[in-house]
Amino acid sequence: MKSLFLSLLLLLTGAALPAGLRAQDSTRTDDVPGVALGFKFYPEALWSSSAGIGVGVGLEFENLIHPGSELLLTAEPAWHRGLYSASFFTADPYEAPAYGMLGVFYRDDGAYYFFGLGPGSSKDNRVAVEFRALETEARVGLYALDHRLLIQPNVRYHRLDTNDFRDKDPRAFEQMDPESRRMLLFLKGNMDTGFGERWETLDGFSLGMDLAYDRRDDPKLTRKGVLLTLTGRYFVSRQPSDIQFGVYGLGVYGFVPLSARGDVLALRALAMTTDDRSDFPLPFYLLPTLGKSLVTAFSSNRFVGDDLLLLTAEYRRPLFNGFNVMGMEGVVGVSAGNVYDNFFDQFELGLSFDRDMAPGQVRYALRPAVEMGVRLLKFDEVFLTAMLGYSAEGIGLNLTKFIHPLQSRRPKVR
Repeated sequence: MKSLFLSLLLLLTGAALPAGLRAQDSTRTDDVPGVALGFKFYPEALWSSSAGIGVGVGLEFENLIHPGSELLLTAEPAWHRGLYSASFFTADPYEAPAYGMLGVFYRDDGAYYFFGLGPGSSKDNRVAVEFRALETEARVGLYALDHRLLIQPNVRYHRLDTNDFRDKDPRAFEQMDPESRRMLLFLKGNMDTGFGERWETLDGFSLGMDLAYDRRDDPKLTRKGVLLTLTGRYFVSRQPSDIQFGVYGLGVYGFVPLSARGDVLALRALAMTTDDRSDFPLPFYLLPTLGKSLVTAFSSNRFVGDDLLLLTAEYRRPLFNGFNVMGMEGVVGVSAGNVYDNFFDQFELGLSFDRDMAPGQVRYALRPAVEMGVRLLKFDEVFLTAMLGYSAEGIGLNLTKFIHPLQSRRPKVR
């Protein structure tokens, strides 16, 4: 209740500000711009199946330290989860030729859902993990090739605590595969790691490098072009010792104009892989995850594995345009994806419409899903995307994003 009260206070503060101070894109004509205060509202935080009802608000201070600098404070309390962040940017991470960032992120999650590792996990084996995470991040962004190429090295400190877990479905833990049960017991501190340690806290650092090559016509409302992303992060823990692994990702996004009125075919291919150099199970919340944030039809954090593959195609059609002030687009899409313990050993070319895949299978096909929804536009920029999805596992509803930008002012703590 206290966290909800603080967020509502932020909400009322923003509502009480004069319109000029609330503007998100304040502009000044004098040589030295003054401090501008902006209020943020994040509609995607209003509800989720795992967190419950919530609210997402923030305050942004522009030019606070020097001209062009940004300080963003956010709060997203929900019934079962709280997300809080403070991030400082030396310059606009999308427009400036170079920028630096310092951030602190905290997550308190009373029901972080886990269904098991690998492609054979079952939706009926849902376990709620009590999870807390504190992360600090420092990053530098540099643009080259006429602002087309982004080079973004970064470093993070992680403190991740697993307090307990409980069955959300009858006998969920008991019915999981042995490797998933073993990993949960390690996280809770109920099993020796094999190195004379028992632990509930993962404490360590990670080094990351992000690259993006952007040939889109307009990143805010793309009608044509290509975006390529490469990400890599290597984790080294201090407690427990000898946890070392890397997670690497490739993203390819293509946009093909279909008509002069703005019809667009949007394509997406995502692949992730894990280089595991540890001798005992890795925490599931740091592994590649395929869930509702990528495919609306899947539950939050539904599939977790060492490797991930996702393919998506969307057709977008303008439905309404109010003088480029407000607009709406209709969206219809299909996706196919899955996770794997080892992609080359387990991947099978094809689609599987089965709700459950047997854990003992040798190879696993991709899981298909269909989605439809609307994108709300404000000043030729996507303000909100609401999607309804269907797969063999059921129906899902989510406020989602097609692209999660590397320069995000509000990175999600894992």
